[in-house]
Amino acid sequence: MSDIEKIPELLTKLSEVVNVMDESKAEDAARWEAAQTEAKAMAAELQTLSEEKAKRDREEETAKAQAELKELLTGARSSKAGFLGQSGRGQSTESESVHFLRAVWLAGSRDASQQAAAKATLASLGSYYETPEEAGSKATLGSTDATGGYIIPNNLVETLMKPRVASNVYRSLLTVIDGVRGSGVDQPMRGSAPSRMVIAAWGALKENVDLTYDSYTATLYTIARIYDVGNQFLRQSEGAAQTDVLQELGNAAALGEAYYILNGTGSAQPYGLLTALGTTGTYVTTHTAAQTTVAGNIASGVAKAAGDLAGRSRTPTAAVMNAADFWITMASGADAAGFYISPSAGAPGIDLTRGSVSVWGIPLFGDVNMPADSLVVGEWGAAKFYTGQGFRIDSSSEAGTRWDYNLTGFRGEEEIAFNAQPPVYTGAFQRLIDTKA
Repeated sequence: MSDIEKIPELLTKLSEVVNVMDESKAEDAARWEAAQTEAKAMAAELQTLSEEKAKRDREEETAKAQAELKELLTGARSSKAGFLGQSGRGQSTESESVHFLRAVWLAGSRDASQQAAAKATLASLGSYYETPEEAGSKATLGSTDATGGYIIPNNLVETLMKPRVASNVYRSLLTVIDGVRGSGVDQPMRGSAPSRMVIAAWGALKENVDLTYDSYTATLYTIARIYDVGNQFLRQSEGAAQTDVLQELGNAAALGEAYYILNGTGSAQPYGLLTALGTTGTYVTTHTAAQTTVAGNIASGVAKAAGDLAGRSRTPTAAVMNAADFWITMASGADAAGFYISPSAGAPGIDLTRGSVSVWGIPLFGDVNMPADSLVVGEWGAAKFYTGQGFRIDSSSEAGTRWDYNLTGFRGEEEIAFNAQPPVYTGAFQRLIDTKA
């Protein structure tokens, strides 16, 4: 067995020694130190063998390239074996072969003068230039290393293009409380609004009313994701791979927050807004959408839901609807009346490129997380979104088996807590059903 053939066997032994270090690190210092010494020796031997293998590989590839180049030149000379004799120059020399090859190269030039001069040179040598299409024969296409691929420059690498990620619109609307410690937050609430006092006659028994309370808990959950990336990729991409991974983790966290704020089931995850609102009942308003009538326009639907909030002494601060429905409803109108919400001369502040518009002074946002045909109007600041220590990214090239596989793991995680029941049940939100025709 050659020294280089020992590499796989050494890798196996090194893995076993590292396992011994892991097993003995807590209780057997002597065994751990012996294993460490053995691991260092094996690592040094592996380094030497790897360098020898790399050197041998380079020598073999160089010899292969030289042989292929020699074959190319030999083929070019033999294909012109008779041209020098025809021109009266005798046997070919190295300089003459190079002279011929240069003329062949320039005959295909895009420069007309160079091309013409090269073809004249070939004619004087008793030859002429044919394009691959004219010749109908084998050509140096550059499709393999031997046929020119060695001298083709590497492709340029453009900036990485990725699908657009939806932003978390809810963070800017809710009341965000950071730095929560513990397992969650208890949220006491009173389910009913105070009623008016009644008149009591002189000497009469006054009304006696009991206060009742409810309580809900916003449990702190961890959202997390890990990306394992090859160390060679991290080094050779000159920071591009690491930047992309960090961006992906940040985007994934924002999407996770938005999803659970809106759609969390409350079972082993946050209690989302739509779960608390439901699809029927006190906190759901039905709207019959029609793109050609004022009554069916989205502005009328928003007014209905805002009216329900007003009946509970709530003031709406924003409305969120499905992103695709948003654009459809903006085009509502009739031939006689035109657009109900004019894209050019309507309410001040309309800018659909930003994904929002003001309806009755209420900002209306489009969000891909909101289900189709749904819209939520609310006093959004009444809902509280809690975070633990904030979003963070940790990395390790040693945890688990990453050292063995030459990987670095990037772990993004965040603790979040949200329970929509208290703000919904105290009347801060209203859901509108059927927003588009």
